[in-house]
Amino acid sequence: TRPELVLPGLSALAAILGLGWALAPLLAGVAATEAHDLTRLLHYPVPLATLVGSSLLANLGQPLVLAQLPPLAAVALALAGSGGRLPLAFGSLLLGLGLTLACGQAVAIALHALSRRRRWHDRALALGIVLGLVLSLLPIMLLSAGGGFARRLGVAFLERDVFVLLPFSWGARAAVHAGRGEPLAWLAWTAGTLLAMAAALAVSAALAHRLYRGDLDLGEAPARVARRARTRL
Repeated sequence: TRPELVLPGLSALAAILGLGWALAPLLAGVAATEAHDLTRLLHYPVPLATLVGSSLLANLGQPLVLAQLPPLAAVALALAGSGGRLPLAFGSLLLGLGLTLACGQAVAIALHALSRRRRWHDRALALGIVLGLVLSLLPIMLLSAGGGFARRLGVAFLERDVFVLLPFSWGARAAVHAGRGEPLAWLAWTAGTLLAMAAALAVSAALAHRLYRGDLDLGEAPARVARRARTRL
């Protein structure tokens, strides 16, 4: 009924799903993207960035990832039809999924590094509990009698297209432009998605380098006096 909301609506959906996928270890305690242990491969003369990239490619064959292909194909078909624009739209959605996997890998490596320090691990766990509680309350806010404000706020976000700020939505935006036959806009959003994916891989490689080379130290400095632990709960 409102075709002008297709672009911001799909962008919002892709951004929310991508963010939830990347933060799955905090929200659900189970990582949607597997972070492989690279310690047994470090003695080979292979750059660490190559190992991180191979880990990302290995995640593409996971059943959870393969299960996303039929929905993505359906979305691409809905946007572009069965003509020549379909491969471009489907490829853009696949790039968005790849960006989500790359960000999820970076988060998993960061959490693995934090797990070496119990205090930071507990803080991350507490943050995940709070985020999970907030997300569990959202459906109640939307469906309750007083949820009109939340619905109006969501519509306002869509009309102002605020989810364009999250890179998770860029692949979906490229797919919409591909379906509309707008090559310049498609090329711009596709290039942005590729740059964001490269940045996520660079962050993963930097974190992995500090983690596996023993440079990541999240503990107290030797000169500081350790604070006494408090068990408030």
